[in-house]
Amino acid sequence: MDVETAIRSRRTRKAFAPEPLPRELRAIGLLNLGYPRQERPVPARPGADETVAYLD
Repeated sequence: MDVETAIRSRRTRKAFAPEPLPRELRAIGLLNLGYPRQERPVPARPGADETVAYLD
């Protein structure tokens, strides 16, 4: 149903909301998120042999 039809039939926007997932699927989804950003290790910086220095 599109928005115009919903307005004509006096349905609310709540009717368009996604259905909540079952508890089992919510738990699986949270496991797949990985580490929060704050807990990720710092990315390695390139060493001197991998760094290009431009001299003017």
